[in-house]
Amino acid sequence: MPASSSRSRLSVARYLIATAVTITMFAGCSHLNKGHGSASNGAIGAKPFGGLPPTELPPSAYAMGAYLKAEVATDNGDHEEAFRDFEAAVKYDPHNAALRVKLADLYVRDGRLKDALAQVQEAIALDPGFVRGRLLDAGISSALGDDAAATEQYQKVIELSPKTQEAYLFLGTLAAKQGDYVKAAQIFDKLIALDPNSFLGYYYAGRVSIDAGRYTDADRYYEKALSLSPQSQLLLLDVAVLRELEGRPKEAIAIYRRILQTDPNNDEVRKRLAEISTDDNKLNAAVAEVQKREQLITTPADTRTKIGLLFFERGDFDRAATEFNLVLGSEPNNYRVRYYLGIVYTELNENEKALATFELIPESDSHYAEARLQEANIYDKQHDTEHAISKLQDALRARPNTRRRRITRARSY
Repeated sequence: MPASSSRSRLSVARYLIATAVTITMFAGCSHLNKGHGSASNGAIGAKPFGGLPPTELPPSAYAMGAYLKAEVATDNGDHEEAFRDFEAAVKYDPHNAALRVKLADLYVRDGRLKDALAQVQEAIALDPGFVRGRLLDAGISSALGDDAAATEQYQKVIELSPKTQEAYLFLGTLAAKQGDYVKAAQIFDKLIALDPNSFLGYYYAGRVSIDAGRYTDADRYYEKALSLSPQSQLLLLDVAVLRELEGRPKEAIAIYRRILQTDPNNDEVRKRLAEISTDDNKLNAAVAEVQKREQLITTPADTRTKIGLLFFERGDFDRAATEFNLVLGSEPNNYRVRYYLGIVYTELNENEKALATFELIPESDSHYAEARLQEANIYDKQHDTEHAISKLQDALRARPNTRRRRITRARSY
């Protein structure tokens, strides 16, 4: 999280704490004007508050206190404390929909999707017009494989808040996942109408146009997307694939080489260049075309991965963690996203979660060596030299010339 955002949240928290303390003081002193009693109260003097019992605070006040503690704990990177305090806040004020959604967000970040769904469904029951709650419900439902429920929630969000771009984006990817590319393109067109500078709107409209075999439309969408983000590797790779599908291999090669100028270690691009140059017989060409089409399959998980990367770029690591955990809910063996999640936990200073996440990446995966390097770096910062050396040796054993890779702007957008 950016430092300015953290300071802002902390300032708000301090203000609210001060306000809560003031309210509590007034509540506790509400009977002072009743008098302090008389000498007949005894030699020890008047009883406090005129002998009246202290005012009992309402549950909502305790909920506010727990919520404020949770916010401060979050700012301090103490997510275990934040968990406890948010759970306490919901216990004190179970009819507060916003508190339940905050707790659901934390559950998602911890990979507890079913617990999160239970909280968010309670929140929607309490407040049917809560758009944020419905968006989270849709994301969790999709991650758990219930695309019908997700579609219903996104449609309801659009009904409640017609300008919510996220709903159009995921509704379009769900339609594409079901093979209805024409409907998906229509939904992305609505997103573009809402925001003529929506990079993801043009990008996915281009993708589903390729899937529908409408290459001219795909060219048009990609051209606009390139005007918004001319250095996007994400987009350049798709344009290169489109050029291959159009039978324009020389232009595809030029784009692949352009990518290598900014990312010379991109193994995926180097491999594709080698395939193009040796793809001489018709059988290999047919197989390659199927593979290329598979690269362009559009799913909510794919979309969520890209949105998670966008949040990462903006420094919103909490939201990035939420998006990546939702992806892993539907694709637990997506080790690229698991690697990204480990990086995000590192940025959040949740080192134990980062280590546990990196450990789940098997040696057979291409991110194994990089994950071991990240673990070595964490152990080194903790002055645990023995474990740091061990992880470094694992990385070098898997890939002798490996270098640590971060999520970078060039590799993602």
